[in-house]
Order: sequence, then C-alpha cells, then structure tokens
Amino acid sequence: WLHNVIVSKHADAMDNFPQVGDTVTMYGVLVLYTNPEGEEIPEMKNAWCLSGGTGKRQTSGAAAKPITGTPKVGVAYKFGMVQKNVSSTQVYYLAGGMNGYYMETTTDVNAAIDLYLEEAAGGYYLYTVDARGDKLYINMVVSGTHVNGAYQASASTVYTWDAEHQTLVATVNDELYWFGTRNDKSYTTVGPCKISYEGFYCMFYEG
Repeated sequence: WLHNVIVSKHADAMDNFPQVGDTVTMYGVLVLYTNPEGEEIPEMKNAWCLSGGTGKRQTSGAAAKPITGTPKVGVAYKFGMVQKNVSSTQVYYLAGGMNGYYMETTTDVNAAIDLYLEEAAGGYYLYTVDARGDKLYINMVVSGTHVNGAYQASASTVYTWDAEHQTLVATVNDELYWFGTRNDKSYTTVGPCKISYEGFYCMFYEG
C-alpha cells in the first residue's frame, strides 16, 4: 500500500499517478530499517514507482480558482489560501484540525473540510459539520493579546463579505481580520490575521 512515499520524478511518465491507498510496483534497493522499538522494517531507498497507479495525475502549475461573487448560504465550499511565499499556485485548504493556536490545512481538496455560511444579524456565521453531523462554528477568539481561530459548538463571530478582496472579514477589538497569514511569513497554517498586514488570505472554492 502506498503510504507516506515520496514518488520520484520517474512517476511523471505514468499515465495514472499513484495516490494513497494504491497498490504499486516499486523498483529500488531493499534495506532493513530498525525502528526505536528494535523491530526491523523493510524499506526501499531511491525507489521508482513503475506501475499500479489509479489516480488522476495532477497538472503541474495548474491553480485552483476561487469562486467569484458572494458565496451562497447553505452551500458547501472549500476555504483555502494561496501562500505566495511558498507557492504561487498551491492552495492550502482548511483541514478541520488545530496546530497549536493555528488552523491546520491540507493541499488535498478531497481531504479539506466543507464550509457553509449561515445568515446572522448583520452578516454571516461560518461553520463546518463534524463526523456526527453536528455544526462546528468557526470563530475568531480573543486570547490575551492574540486573536485565534477556533472550531466551537456555538457561533460568536459575525462575518461580513468584503467584495473587494472576495473574502469574509470580522471586526475584533476594533480592527478588521480575515483568515490567513502575514505577508512576511511562510506559514501554511491559517489564523485570524489583520487586514492591515496585507498578507495572504483564504477565499472560497467550489466544494
């Protein structure tokens, strides 16, 4: 089973690029790796993936495009950021977990969570749905001198639509925030970020 394998450039010649879960034929040097528990685990070094891929190969340089116009209430979307200090095309989508105070992302759109808008007085709430079917609202929460993102059972942040930037914004402590990161960082996690930083921010993509 293909798992945590870095596929070499030779896989580019395959018609069907391997995906996680595929059974593949590998060519390389087989060695034994001793893990911390003292078990010998076979692994391959500098292996080539020869055949067996079933997934659709991604086109290099092709960028996903955000939707245009205001997203609709109750429709599933992905919410992602292009971090131009890392890549000019790759989208980092919200994945639903937390990395410390920051919200985890994924580059796999199929692994990204679905986000929805809900009408609220003066704007919108933003939420996802967990595995049990319960709503988890995505709030901006003040923690000391910081503003953090949080997945919570009740809504506390009202967002408005910024038509110029095509994203949601919220006022926290008299300042405007969006979800993203600063323009002088190479973070691929997401959090509430002041618009005044003019950084990279999340937009809506088709769900």
